[in-house]
Amino acid sequence: YYDLRVDLNLEGSYLTAVESVSFTNNTSDTLTALVFNIPASFFGGFALADVTVDGDPVNVSMEKQSAEISLLEPLLPGKGVLAVLHFRQDLPPSDGRFGTAAGVVALGDWYPMLAVYDGAWVRTPYHDIGDPFYTDVADYDVFLATSSPVTVVATGEAISHSGKYWHFRARQVRDFALAASA
Repeated sequence: YYDLRVDLNLEGSYLTAVESVSFTNNTSDTLTALVFNIPASFFGGFALADVTVDGDPVNVSMEKQSAEISLLEPLLPGKGVLAVLHFRQDLPPSDGRFGTAAGVVALGDWYPMLAVYDGAWVRTPYHDIGDPFYTDVADYDVFLATSSPVTVVATGEAISHSGKYWHFRARQVRDFALAASA
């Protein structure tokens, strides 16, 4: 389950976010870390401010477009944790799936996504051709605040909208994308 609280600064071309991820270890392995793929960090301008797991600060090591978050206690099969990541991402000029162009902000593959665990964490670097990223299905609640009024289209359904504030919900999807424009 992902809960994303996002402030999108349209004039400054950046976003800040608090991402809370509830994860249950459905593998048969005991895990000592969580790995998040961060495709948007390929463009630079990504900064991870701090990370906690179950309320405690943890160590994070960045490698290319992924972040490995050390767990303070091994995560046994069937047990769960709550990881909270605070981050900022600059939005580059782009006519693709991520960035800004012609008054449109496209946010595809824009937030740290929990990697798939298949005996090991699957780290997927950014590729500008095709769709090489994949994730486990999850539920999303995304709360978006924009610096000025825009129209937003996104994965799932719009639960509420008032001025510059939006709430989207998506269930059992691979990821969450949105586009915003006046």
